[in-house]
Amino acid sequence: PDEVIDVDVMDYEKASGCSTLNDGQRDGLLTGAASYVEYSFEVSQAGLYDIEVLYKATENGTANPERAVYINGEIPYQELGAVAFPREWKSKGSEIEQDVNGNDIRPFQVTDPQWQTRRLYDSEGFYSRPLQVYLKQGENKLAFEALREELVLGELSFHPAEEIPTYSE
Repeated sequence: PDEVIDVDVMDYEKASGCSTLNDGQRDGLLTGAASYVEYSFEVSQAGLYDIEVLYKATENGTANPERAVYINGEIPYQELGAVAFPREWKSKGSEIEQDVNGNDIRPFQVTDPQWQTRRLYDSEGFYSRPLQVYLKQGENKLAFEALREELVLGELSFHPAEEIPTYSE
């Protein structure tokens, strides 16, 4: 395939535990910690695609949000059963404090909700390439089922998977 397929996050087919959100930067779909959202979209060329998501973890919670990813009603393989969306962190305060002995104390870390764009990867880190899904020609469905924490979806797209060269190449 050679086309990028954009899916409007606000144009879902089914949803529960979701609401719209505008954070002053953009509109997004807030998916709760026990949510489900399903999209329907058309594909003109069958093949392998990477899923790219613009997202933001909320200030609520400290763990990385996780979602099960369904393609056409199924989790295609184990790694898509629990995909993590990493949070951004920052130091609370800008001063480095010292204890009574003059040792620096590491600043406390707090979550820093920022919009991030990333392709879906194996949460265990076993694979260095993005997780790929096969999309058939015609209508396809994508669903996210929340496993942990809130997550705001900003954009969804499918990109043709990079072809892996053969040994002879």
